[in-house]
Amino acid sequence: SASKTATSLSTTPIRRVMRMFDHAHCEADESPSIVLVDTVEDIYRAKREGKIAMVLCLEGASPLEDDVAYLRNLHRLGLRSLGLTHNWRNQLADGVLERSGGGLTHFGVDVVRECNRLGIIVDVSHLSDRGLEDVLVVSEKPIIASHSNAKAIRPHVRNLADAQIR
Repeated sequence: SASKTATSLSTTPIRRVMRMFDHAHCEADESPSIVLVDTVEDIYRAKREGKIAMVLCLEGASPLEDDVAYLRNLHRLGLRSLGLTHNWRNQLADGVLERSGGGLTHFGVDVVRECNRLGIIVDVSHLSDRGLEDVLVVSEKPIIASHSNAKAIRPHVRNLADAQIR
């Protein structure tokens, strides 16, 4: 059972992620209907057993600060998908709402490469157009846009042009 001790209202992104991951692990441990996904086989097993496959994802990589060791440790705790930005710039890249529309930083390139090595899926939803172009060049593994749609159907800043989807 999760600890019921009080937590500080003032917190950092990494502290919030550590609490969220702890909560997810406690939920998976306490629920016979949840399988915490470590590998693709866990998803297949959950389906065979009629259970819910819980995949730990992180939207916005601010908790990594400027250290890939944080990424490796989050992977050890179950991180399997990483959205590089939310709407704004962080240490990895510009988000879709940044005026500058910059791409990946040097640290962002390192993180994409480490995600590839670890088996963490790179999610480009909320990433600037230039950032998406950079990810397509850098990543040697498939990527996802988990909550982006087609701009041709719905012209929203987070949605993707047909060329980007191809």
